Amino acid sequence: LAEGETTVDVEMVVLADEGVHKQGDTLAKEQFILNERIPEVEFIAKSTPSISINGDFVNVGGEGFTYKFNSKTGGIDSIIMGKEMLNSPIMPNFTRATTDNDEFKTVPYKWVRAILGAYSFNRAYKHLKCIGIKTSTENGYAVITVRWIMPLACGIKSVYRINALGEMEASLEVIPLFRPMPRFGYTVELNKVANSVKFYAKGPHENYQDRCSGAYLAVYEGKVEDFYHDYLFPQENGNHTGARWLTVGDNNIGIRVDAVEKPFEFSVHPYTMEMLQNAKHLHELQKIDNYTVNIDGRQAGVSGDTPAFRTTMKKYLLRPFRKQSFTCKISFMCE
Repeated sequence: LAEGETTVDVEMVVLADEGVHKQGDTLAKEQFILNERIPEVEFIAKSTPSISINGDFVNVGGEGFTYKFNSKTGGIDSIIMGKEMLNSPIMPNFTRATTDNDEFKTVPYKWVRAILGAYSFNRAYKHLKCIGIKTSTENGYAVITVRWIMPLACGIKSVYRINALGEMEASLEVIPLFRPMPRFGYTVELNKVANSVKFYAKGPHENYQDRCSGAYLAVYEGKVEDFYHDYLFPQENGNHTGARWLTVGDNNIGIRVDAVEKPFEFSVHPYTMEMLQNAKHLHELQKIDNYTVNIDGRQAGVSGDTPAFRTTMKKYLLRPFRKQSFTCKISFMCE
C-alpha cells in the first residue's frame, strides 16, 4: 500500500463453472492490515503569518493567501489563495442528514421518535454559537482559538494553526451530553473545482464504523459521484472510514486533507447537508456545482441490526460525557 503500510488481501474464487457459480466468481474475501500506520505530516513553520483585526473579522495573511475569521459566528468566512476557495464558511459540524434508522422509521408517530432522540442534534446544532475567539502566535504559526456553546454538548473548541505557506492544522474537541452524537468534524463547501477525488482510505463503496469490514484500505481515484450513494429517500451517505489523506479537485484549485496521529472519516457531495436533509425524495435533490466536503474525526455507526430502528452497538457510538477530539491538516491548492 501507500505510505509503507502492508496488507494481505485474501480472496476465494470459483475455479470452474459449478451450479449457479461461474468461473472467477468471488465466494469470500478479507483484508488483513499487518502494519497499520499514519503517514507523518510535514507542517513547515517559517516566518509567522500576520494577524490583524478589522471590525468583526480576524484576518490571517501571508505571501499569496488570506484567511478571514468571523468573530461573531466563529466560522472561516473566506480563504483566498489567488482566488476565493470557499462558497460558504467552514464550520464545525455535529449532525448528519437523518438516516432511516436514526429516525426510527418503524415507530408510527413523529412525536414518539422525537422523544427517542431522532432529531435531537439536528435541533441542537441550529443553536451552535461562538462565545469567544482568541489570537496568538506560536513557533512560527498564527493560532486562532474559537470556543462554542450548543445544547447537548460542552467543551467545544476549535484550534486553527496556520503557517507561512497558508496550510492549516485544524483541531476540534467536544463532549456530547445526555445523548450519543451523530458525528463531529468540519464541513467545507468549496467553490467550483474539477470533478476529481483521490483518497487513501477504506472503499471504494461507502462505509461506516459498523459497516466497513467489506471495504478495503487502498488508494482510490475517480469522480465525486463514484463514491457516494443516492438513496431513494435522501439521507446520510457516502462516508469513508480509515482515511489517511484526501484530495478533491486538482492542482488548479482544490483541497487536500491529511490525517494527524489518527485516521479521519470523510464524504464528498454535489449538494449541501441541508439540501440532503430537506429533500424527501431523490428527484428533489438537485446537484450543484460546488462540492461539500465533510471531514470528521468520527461518525456514529448507522446500525440496522433491527431494520429502520436505531440499535447501534455502544462501541460504534459517540457516547455522552466522553471527550471526542481529532486533528487534521488542510491544504488548499491553487495555481
